[in-house]
Amino acid sequence: MKQLKKILYVEDNVDDRFFMKYILNKIDPNITIDEIDNGEDALNYLRTKKNNYEIIFLDIKLPKLSAFEILSILDNEHKQIPSDKICILSTSSTQRDIQTAQRYGINQFISKPIREDMLKTTISRLGFSL
Repeated sequence: MKQLKKILYVEDNVDDRFFMKYILNKIDPNITIDEIDNGEDALNYLRTKKNNYEIIFLDIKLPKLSAFEILSILDNEHKQIPSDKICILSTSSTQRDIQTAQRYGINQFISKPIREDMLKTTISRLGFSL
């Protein structure tokens, strides 16, 4: 298993971002976490930056564009992010949201509030040691 080094975290809620960074820092203080707080900036970033993130945590409900709108636009532009790098975050884990994520090949889905044990499990499922 690989050591996790770099994460992109797309989340608009300041408290959720603080708590996620707290948990990740507790898991491994050497993980670099880049943050984006809205869907439009996330889309532009993912379009133009070299995708060197090992995991992308993507909240569903974001200002300007939702996670699924971002994924749809990237898909239409043939600029897909490897789905095995993405974990969808949501306050509601409805069957519809899970099925939509799966249509994009995304199988990692965490319901908020984020718990340390669930985050560790997800990171392990994505192929990283803790």
